[in-house]
Amino acid sequence: MYLFDSMNKTGKGKYKNNSFPIATWESIGRRWTLLILKDLKAKKNLRFNDFLRYHPKISNAILSHRLEKLRKLGLIDKKASFEENLLIEYQLTESGIELIKFFDAFSLWALNLEKNQTH
Repeated sequence: MYLFDSMNKTGKGKYKNNSFPIATWESIGRRWTLLILKDLKAKKNLRFNDFLRYHPKISNAILSHRLEKLRKLGLIDKKASFEENLLIEYQLTESGIELIKFFDAFSLWALNLEKNQTH
C-alpha cells in the first residue's frame, strides 16, 4: 500500500489511518523543516545558533520542536561533545540524506514540468 492509498479523510478533516508515512509528510511539510534540512545538506554539521543566524525569524521554541521531530523521525542526529563547554551539533542521518536525494529528484521533475508547460 502506498501513501495516497491510505489517505482517506473522515468527515472531521482527520485521516482515518494516522500512519507513519502520513505523520512523516505532515512533519516535513511544516514551516522551516525543509530549510533546516537544506541547511544541513549544505553545511553538514550545524549548531542551534547557526540555524537561528540563518533564519532569524524562527523562534527558539519552533526550532527546538522541528529539530526534535526530525531527530525522532530518524532524519537527523544530535551529537554532543565537550571542549571548553558543551557543544551540540546536528547532522543528517543516512535516511535524511536519502530524503534530500528524493527532494533533489522532485526539484528536477518540477523544473522539467515547468519547462514543458511554457512550450
